[in-house]
Amino acid sequence: MADKRLLIGTNNPAKQRFFQENCLKNADIELLTPGDVGCHLDIPETAGSPPEIALQKAKAWHEATGLPVVAQDSGMLLLDLPEDHPDQPGVMVRRVAGRELTDDEMTGWYLNLARRHGGMLRFAWVWAWCFYMSEDAYVIKSPSRADLEHNALYLVDEECHTKHEGWPIDSITRISPDGKYLSELAYDELNWEEDSKAFFPEFLRDIQRMLK
Repeated sequence: MADKRLLIGTNNPAKQRFFQENCLKNADIELLTPGDVGCHLDIPETAGSPPEIALQKAKAWHEATGLPVVAQDSGMLLLDLPEDHPDQPGVMVRRVAGRELTDDEMTGWYLNLARRHGGMLRFAWVWAWCFYMSEDAYVIKSPSRADLEHNALYLVDEECHTKHEGWPIDSITRISPDGKYLSELAYDELNWEEDSKAFFPEFLRDIQRMLK
């Protein structure tokens, strides 16, 4: 029988909980964190697309632990600006001028970005998920542009006092132009399954099939 254990390839506790409590909650798989297996990696994120970086992360964690790995990466796409606009963050959402921003600095940077563009910008998170077992056995899923447009969020220049630990931009993100901030919603209200319905269920089926 194949190994039914699966390593969540991230050091970020918020992302670990997101996998455990949402994405893979009902999967018949033993979920492990790097802390469970005594492993810590600092993987440099080179320029590239979210799928490329998700694959890089998953492969590195697999090589360090020998376990099947699920890893995720994301970039931000500002839907109201051309894709080649200099204000597009791409995958370097937290890095500005070669320096990694703190949570507070990140919130301030993107608040001012929204302000420079009229106080509000539509955007989407470009998620990529990679399940990795070997060089010959891995799968990557990512949403289409149509999915991104359908699930657009709104970056605004007014900050909500409620925070989501580990997700600083949630406090300046509304779910609609006049709607709630993401940080005002509990994790079980975020409706991630609806947002990910175009690709995540298929991704989970691939994981379960490959672990059999």
